[in-house]
Amino acid sequence: MTYLPIKYKRDGYKLVGASLPLQVHNYLTLFTLAKGSTKSRLLTNIINNWICEQKKSGSEERLIRDIIRRCNILWNKRRKDKGMSFKAYKEGLCQEFTDKGLTEIQVESILKGLKDR
Repeated sequence: MTYLPIKYKRDGYKLVGASLPLQVHNYLTLFTLAKGSTKSRLLTNIINNWICEQKKSGSEERLIRDIIRRCNILWNKRRKDKGMSFKAYKEGLCQEFTDKGLTEIQVESILKGLKDR
């Protein structure tokens, strides 16, 4: 039985798991119970504020460039493995990015930046 019910709609949301130290979890629980809120709502507000700050510096484009760089480095290591083609590597990345929730535009931007050196 719930004594302090909280209305929460989950449509359009994704579950994100995180391991937190017990003291952090306990404080979050105290705070959300006292305010009649949820941990999800509190963390969403904190993360949204962080995202706004990051976007001021054009971080999405920078993050995509960093992902491209990491993928190209990984491909240079993997292409030495027999049996993997660049096409298969890109298809695997595409699937991974899609499974992780990136948009089609983000996935295309990353894949366009890959180089078969």
